[in-house]
Amino acid sequence: MIEIGDAAYTEFRMRNGEFERTEDSVVVGIVKADSKGEAITRAVRLEYCEGRTFDRLVAYEVKGNIE
Repeated sequence: MIEIGDAAYTEFRMRNGEFERTEDSVVVGIVKADSKGEAITRAVRLEYCEGRTFDRLVAYEVKGNIE
């Protein structure tokens, strides 16, 4: 599960010395679920996500053994 949007932004210094804002993504967590909706629900209920507000969450399915 990743978050994309303003809450995940960073700023970097360009060669001309000015700072430029960029939209990044942040890994929120890895959960097991049967659907994207269930994955999002489980991710926002993770203990370390308590009280956080997300701009946009995206769920990706990963196939294979995940421990």
